[in-house]
Amino acid sequence: MTNDIVAFGRAIQMQQAQSGVQVTSTGRTTTRTNDFFLELTQTIGVQSREAQLVDFLYKLGAGSSLIRVRGLTLHTDPAGQNLVGNVTLVASYQKNPPKKPASAVQTASTKAAAASAKRP
Repeated sequence: MTNDIVAFGRAIQMQQAQSGVQVTSTGRTTTRTNDFFLELTQTIGVQSREAQLVDFLYKLGAGSSLIRVRGLTLHTDPAGQNLVGNVTLVASYQKNPPKKPASAVQTASTKAAAASAKRP
């Protein structure tokens, strides 16, 4: 789970730097789990020009990324030059299914099959 949180934060930071979006605040990363998925959520404050913000959001969700936008609030800055707002980002990671121990019957039959295959 810790690796997923680190990867989530790193993906946001890398794309923010590449797109030229200024992250003005970062909220706490929250987690929710069920039997199959781990969901990470984080709200960030942003400030940028329109093109840079669109590029940032598009590229976060493109390709094999598991990140999507859950919420978005925007307004212009006092000078009307930049967009300022909050973006709630969500990533879902599939949990590894628990491994089932091999039953004694399966193990015995597998060993017997392997032994018979070795006989000349």
